[in-house]
This record gives sequence, structure tokens and C-alpha cells, in this order.
Amino acid sequence: MRFACNIILVAVAACGGSPSAAVETSGSVAPDAVRLVWSVSAGEGDLVDVSLAIGDKTVHVGTISGASDDAVAPLATCSANGGTKTSELHCGGTPEYSYFLASLEGTNLVVTRVSGVEGQKERRAEVTRAPVRASSLVTAPLR
Repeated sequence: MRFACNIILVAVAACGGSPSAAVETSGSVAPDAVRLVWSVSAGEGDLVDVSLAIGDKTVHVGTISGASDDAVAPLATCSANGGTKTSELHCGGTPEYSYFLASLEGTNLVVTRVSGVEGQKERRAEVTRAPVRASSLVTAPLR
């Protein structure tokens, strides 16, 4: 029940509710932080389907390669990490790479797909933009 209450409080802050709504997590977190939850599922071949829950809304952000030089299962190569202004979802591990980056930019959360080949310039393409009322992000463990 306590976890469900935390999700509701985060959704209130993310959707323009009172910024004084507290978000309970481990460590020190801003009271109006938006909780991000990356989730992955198996796609075709080495592809990984990626979704991002932003407060109470889930958005399918696309697919990325889970191919790895280590020949492990594509989903096993994925990891999520984040700070107070950005959150990233990485999969794969070859010289060619791609990942998703969620950034808090003013009153918007902007999700960008970043791809490239080691030693060459990265390509960036905005995937989605969502309005949020938050001063920081909290990235949950990968699902």
C-alpha cells in the first residue's frame, strides 16, 4: 500500500498537482520529483522494445539493439541509471550503440534516442516530449 501511495503522489506532482506532495524514496529527493520507470521487453532478433513510465503515463519510446560482443541475451545487456536532471536506458555493447536519454528541460521531460559508432559523431533524435511540473527526476530500477 505504501508503494501505491508513492506512485499516486508522484503522478500528482507530474501532472500539475501540488508541488508540496512528497515523494518517498531512499535518500534525499525533491518534493516535486517525477519518478521515471524504464521497462524493456524482447523484440525481433537482438532488438529490445523500450517503454518509459512518466508518473502515471507510459510511453513506448522505441526499439534499440541489445546486441553485445559478449553474446548474452539482449535483455540482459540493458541497464537504467539517472541523476536529478537526466535518466538513461542503455542496451547492447558493440562499437555501434544506441540508448535513450530522458532530460528535464524547463517544464518538459524530453526523451531522445542517441546512436552512433565509437569514434564517430553521435546522432540525436527527439522521441517524445511531456509537460511536467518538477525540479528533479528519480529513476526507478529497470523493469
